[in-house]
Amino acid sequence: MYCFVLLLGLMALVDAKKEPCFHFPGEAYLRYGPGRFNISDEARYNLTFRTSAASGIILYVEGPDDYEVLFLRRGRLIYLLTNPTPSGVEGTSGGLYESNAAVNNNTWVRVELLRNWGLRKRSRVGTSGRNTPLQTGMILHDLERNTEEVHLDNLNHQGVLLHPDIYIGGIGVDVRHIRPGSSAVTPFVGEVKDMSEVRNGLTFEFPFLNYENRVKECVA
Repeated sequence: MYCFVLLLGLMALVDAKKEPCFHFPGEAYLRYGPGRFNISDEARYNLTFRTSAASGIILYVEGPDDYEVLFLRRGRLIYLLTNPTPSGVEGTSGGLYESNAAVNNNTWVRVELLRNWGLRKRSRVGTSGRNTPLQTGMILHDLERNTEEVHLDNLNHQGVLLHPDIYIGGIGVDVRHIRPGSSAVTPFVGEVKDMSEVRNGLTFEFPFLNYENRVKECVA
């Protein structure tokens, strides 16, 4: 009897540590924040998703002028970072990183998004610079095929200023500036899990806003 109770307790402990998984039906999104973290200049996001949709916003963050977005277009995954100069006269910098092939085959894909990210040197007195160059872009892991794609550059995207609000699955604002090509990017339809941001040590479990409570937990 004691062993049975202990087994149940261990099962409950393992289940309690499962990362949250959310189902997005379209026309819905989660908002994390505001003001609880700092994602300007540098960030590293992790998330895992699956979908059969050809288009959809997975992650979106914006600032006064800058923005970054992870989205699907014609089945391919794209990470877009836009970093205009303060005056706008000098133009716009940033980067666009696209998967080699379509990823909307309804299998789990893990994504790492890096922006101005580099490993820091550690010493007894604390952090003392970096021992790797800054990197921006995305790394894709197809968890079913056990394959990996790396799309990174070593450019320093200086002066990226973003509000501490992260939208998952869509956004509730005008998205005219992230409409690449001829078709508009729509809200995400599918599932997202294991969401985190490394710089701030955050796991995205409890959203500040669940738009009209349309986003539900995944069904096992």
